[in-house]
Order: sequence, then C-alpha cells, then structure tokens
Amino acid sequence: MQILALSALAPTSRSEETAQDEIMLSGLQGAASGAHLYPLAEHWRQILNRRTPEERRTLSHVKRFMERLAGDGKFRTALAENLDAPRALTERYGIEVDPLEMLPLWCGDYLKFRIKPESASWPLAMLWNEYMREISHHRDLLRDQGEMSMIDIDFMPGASAKFGTVTTNWANWRRRSRFGGPHWLLLLGHRSDRQPDYDRFLLDYHQITGALPQTTTAAPLKDEALTRRVLELFKRFGGVTNRFSVLSTKHLNQIHAAFSPEDLIGVELILQGKAAPTAKAFVGRARARKEKFKTASKDDATALPEGYPTTIACVSGFLVNMRQGRLQLVTPVPGSERWPLGYRIVGQRLFRTPDEFREGLQSIIDEHMLESPSPNLPIRFRGGLQYEAGYRYFHLRSRNIEYRVLDDVVPISVGELIACGNCTASELIMRVTTDGASALAVADMLDQLYAVGVIEEDLDEVSLGTTLTV
Repeated sequence: MQILALSALAPTSRSEETAQDEIMLSGLQGAASGAHLYPLAEHWRQILNRRTPEERRTLSHVKRFMERLAGDGKFRTALAENLDAPRALTERYGIEVDPLEMLPLWCGDYLKFRIKPESASWPLAMLWNEYMREISHHRDLLRDQGEMSMIDIDFMPGASAKFGTVTTNWANWRRRSRFGGPHWLLLLGHRSDRQPDYDRFLLDYHQITGALPQTTTAAPLKDEALTRRVLELFKRFGGVTNRFSVLSTKHLNQIHAAFSPEDLIGVELILQGKAAPTAKAFVGRARARKEKFKTASKDDATALPEGYPTTIACVSGFLVNMRQGRLQLVTPVPGSERWPLGYRIVGQRLFRTPDEFREGLQSIIDEHMLESPSPNLPIRFRGGLQYEAGYRYFHLRSRNIEYRVLDDVVPISVGELIACGNCTASELIMRVTTDGASALAVADMLDQLYAVGVIEEDLDEVSLGTTLTV
C-alpha cells in the first residue's frame, strides 16, 4: 500500500476543485453582499454544535493525524512501516483515533473510495469528509460575501512594536465613535510577542463591528497565555478559523505539545517545514538575507530553492500603522525585487487625526478601487497568466486555474490586443469598434475581465514611461 504524502488540511477552494472556469461575460459584477457577520459566525458555530462532544473530539484527533501526515516525514515513514497495526504509532503521538478506520484519507490504495459510497466502510473518513465539506461551504459563503478579506488581522512577527499605541488610539477613536463598521479591512499591529493587550483589541473590535477578525501568527508560543485568550474569544464569537504558520517539524512538535487537539479544532495549521507540502515563501527577511550574502559573494552558502514565486501575504485591504500615522492599501503579489515583502502597496496616506484617517481612506478608495480599467493606462493581462488564442474565444492559464473567455463581441479579437499590451483601454475600444453599440459591448467585456482580476493593475515605470511613487 502507498501512503498519500499530501493531505488536504484546508478546505479546497472552488477554483481548485474545477480545472477550468468559463468566464461568462454577463452578470459577473455586483456579486458582493453587505450582510452582517452575525449569521456567518453562527453558521460556523453550528458546524461544531450540531455534532456531539464525542464527534467534535474525534474530529480534532483526525485533524491532528492529518497534520502529522502532511508535516512530519518521520511520521509518514513510521506509518508506512506499520500499515497493518498503525494504532500503536498514533497513540505514541497522542492521537486517539485508529488510522485503519480512515484509510481513504491517507492510504493510496484506498484513496479512490474517499468521496464514494464505499467509504461508509471507514466511519472516520466519512465523518472527516462531511466536516470538510461543511468547512469548505462556510469558506465559500465568506468569500461570496466579501467577508473573508474584510476582517483579517495579521500579527505575525517582523515589524516594530506598536500595539501599545494602537490600544491607546483605538480606545480614543472608540470613545469618539469615529470608526466605521465591519465593511473596512484593518490590518493593525505586528509582533505578537509584544502585544499583551491584543485580545482586548479583538474584543473591542467585536463589540463595535459584530465581527471577530481572523488571527494569523507564526509565533503562537511566544506568549502562550495570549494565544489561549485569543482562541477562547474565537470559541465565543469566531466565524473565521485562525491560522498558525508552522515553520518546521520541530515547530509542529512544540505546537502539538502545547495545545491539545481539542484546543486547535478552530485553527488551521499552515505547514511549511521541509517535510511539508507547502514551501516557505521567498519574501521578507528570507529575500533580504539572500541579497546580503549575495553581496558578500556567498551565494553557495545560501542557495535557496525559489521554485514558483509565492507570498506570505494573504489579504487585500488597508494596513494601518498607528504609530507612524500611515494608511496603506495593500494586496498580495509574488515576492520580487519590486515587492520584496510579498504584497503590493497600491496607495498610501499619512494621517494625524481620525478625520484625516477617514479622508485618506476615502481618497484611496476613490483613486484605486475602480470598477473599470483606467482608460488612459496600458491594458494587458495579469502577469503569470498564459494567453492562448482560439476561434472566437481564448484561454488564460495560471499555475492553478484555467479560464475560457468568449471573444465574439466584435470581429477583431479583443483578447489578442490585450495580450499584446501595446494600447490603452480607450485605444483598444476605438481600434476594434465601428459604432456605439459595439463600443459598449467591448467596454462591458473589459469591465468584466477587470472585475474577475485577469487585467494587470501593477504597471511598472517602464510601462508608464514615468516613475511611480507610493
């Protein structure tokens, strides 16, 4: 039998489930909903509450097994050596479920039964699959309503300590009722080990907006008491699972030793060690460290396999530095020399007062959150997309997804002109249209391509013939 080395610890997004999406050029816009977070938080709690305490406990131990399977090479080796009696192995790791009751989750010979009626022979696999389907549906609801990205708060280490200032200013703004509702994304503060009052901020945020933000950290053990308080808040109010980045098998061992399977039922472990399926992103300090050694002619000592460019950033929205009075609109991009931190700074403003903050926020929204591509800037497909022409359609392929786009609104191929990238949106419309009706049809096509995110927005200095300043 063959052990499946990779496992789906996180719900699979719909884009990953479907190898090809067809962009239908109608009805793509205006899908965001403004519903409050209360129903979704309740939806998450019901996923667990409708199961018995024993089922919840079992799920937490299956989850821990899957984490070991994906993140611990020695565990996988030992499992392969004990296929007939794996229970003794899992007991040594404090995992109180029998792997033989969930063979379709991990054993290659049984993987074909995972989502078929035959999986009823393995009750734990059935229990886990149903749970993951519900988690995936919950994440779809969050994404459809635009709320997954609205409420994420990142307190990963790496920036200057500034949460004390955040606490003071947040309390002041709260008293003055200057802050808006849950429709604004705020990324406030970094350096979790220097934020002893972080949980108080989360509670204030929940009381004001009705939402509890997702918390992500690569240092859950820096202040274990704080982490436990955050997890307790999630049990009471949470609607989006928290995340721990796990940097090595040793780190995984430490986290599993500190927190029980039941403690982490609402935490997604992002496994990034050498034995894990997800490589560390080559951004931030890792990129800076390699550049430092490169300058010192020590390339061989720091030969990092970069592979596909990735990022540690996972949200789009406003990054607020209260201490510096700086507001930035950011969005994830692959790490590069241009954006070494793994996110692009779309725009930024400085502020000193709540009024200046609100004005800066609105001005960034007005300038950068557009519904259509700018008419006077070059229009091209987003970097990382491969264009392939067809008859009255074209394909766009990325590493994970393929789009099939209808291209029949005018006789000339709109996709071909976008792929060439040598004209602006307004020039393209003028080039391919002969009357007002066709011009509107092409403009609508461009708007919808822009809305689904396949049009490049990060135009560099060469493209613009000028120097961009942020």
